[in-house]
Amino acid sequence: MCIIFWDSSINEKHVRYMRRLQRIVAFDEYCILISKVEDSAVDQWMLVLSNAVGCPLDQKIINIEPKFVTMNKTHLILANEEVVYYWQYRTTKTASIEASKKTKSGKENAFHIEELPKADAIYDADNWLKPDIPCGDIISAISAGPDSFIVGRMSGQVLKFSLPYLQLEQKLNLRCRPQQLKMNCDSTKFSIIDINGVLSFYDLMDKTDPSGVGNHLAAERKEVWSLVWSTDNPSLCALMEKNRLFVLRDFEPDEPVLSAGYLCDFSDLEARSVLLDDILKDPEEIKNIKDMFVDYETKSLRDTRNLLTTVSLKDAVDFVEQKENSHKRLWELITEASMDKLNFNIAERAFVKIEDYYGVQMINKIQGMDEKAKQKAEVACYFKRYDEAEEIFKTINRKDLALDLRMRLGDWPRVVQLLEQGAGNDEMLKKAYKNLGDYQAERQRWAKAAKYFNLAQDFESLANAYYKMEDFTNMENVIASLPEQSPTLDMMGDMFQSMGLCEAAVKSFLKFGDTKKAIDCCVLLNQWNQAVELAE
Repeated sequence: MCIIFWDSSINEKHVRYMRRLQRIVAFDEYCILISKVEDSAVDQWMLVLSNAVGCPLDQKIINIEPKFVTMNKTHLILANEEVVYYWQYRTTKTASIEASKKTKSGKENAFHIEELPKADAIYDADNWLKPDIPCGDIISAISAGPDSFIVGRMSGQVLKFSLPYLQLEQKLNLRCRPQQLKMNCDSTKFSIIDINGVLSFYDLMDKTDPSGVGNHLAAERKEVWSLVWSTDNPSLCALMEKNRLFVLRDFEPDEPVLSAGYLCDFSDLEARSVLLDDILKDPEEIKNIKDMFVDYETKSLRDTRNLLTTVSLKDAVDFVEQKENSHKRLWELITEASMDKLNFNIAERAFVKIEDYYGVQMINKIQGMDEKAKQKAEVACYFKRYDEAEEIFKTINRKDLALDLRMRLGDWPRVVQLLEQGAGNDEMLKKAYKNLGDYQAERQRWAKAAKYFNLAQDFESLANAYYKMEDFTNMENVIASLPEQSPTLDMMGDMFQSMGLCEAAVKSFLKFGDTKKAIDCCVLLNQWNQAVELAE
């Protein structure tokens, strides 16, 4: 089976093939591929931990059928109808997989659902045997949060286990048979979709129930087939009800929108869906993976954008400060709007809200500038609107500042354009050409690199580019451009000698002023007559 890992940031795909692939589960920058082991006397499955581009990092062999699979930032949990297996593939202290192996933190364990897990047990696929325990209440769903995971059973019972120290924390009872379970970002709530497609919620922090272990809330929604919780707000979730997408805040829905996608992420007040049907038609013909994603903004995000364009900045701040609306993404919008209006008091307040210390420092820097135009240009730079900042600098006749901006960004083609328009001097132009040459050389485009090195009069780099292209005629012409005793001449002499070009090598060594090296070169290349002439 073909698996495509697509990096949307650079629109680059990586293809990998795996036989008998059964499941894929992912979290953050890692994914785990689950396949059936071939040519095995007993049923076994392979778990392959991969990074975002499909490079294998670790693998495990298990003999537990992966009917239910979930994953968080540190653990993989899977189960069949009676047994739960977990693998700590990564520690919370470090993101390094190798460090996890060395500290033995990549531990794994398995336990029967009718037994309490043993924290000191070690799972070994070759020796582990399923306990012979009758089980009338089989597993029907599992889900994981940041520091715990839950196991749902046919009777409606849900068991909550803590991580990384595997202990049974709570036993909960639902009023339905769970088919899908999803925990929120702080493990205080989870959603339940039963076998009839009815969605309900369980609040673990609700103490109104006499049992004191939370409350299965009365609110329900029918014909729900998918749900994702927000990764940064425990009270927000997005769900698919038939072909309509709803965003729920504290279980109250916003206006629905039509969607043909499958929910895959919810963060920064935007629910993201993927057009999976379109991808599966012909995945290898997709030119840009970003076209396969559709983002839906929450009502509070849309309202904040609208307020910033229709009412005063103060009214927008009052709206965002309300408890039900307060979110980092909204304060970022306030930050940008207030900076654009040079309202530094509100901007500083917004930076404090999002805990951006460097933003506060930047405000102090901007306030010390003597012209509003410069302040506006610096604000545009901060929000990466570089073309706008350049136009502002040009308006106030400060091409030098525009040039400095482009140099700081490393936008050397634009630097050359500005220099040709009269900004800067010849030394800056040479520096720009040198950087353009280095850029092309890093990508092995030696012909273009040689062109820019020639314009920059960087003869050492130019000689190296010609050497890479095996253009020894042009390389020999470089000798005339170099002053006597230039170290580049010695380097070029060695290059010519390595290719057996005695005449050019001797020419370089003589101009460098090293007659002995020129004679040694002739001897090495069996040019005895020339060696005698040089010796005399």
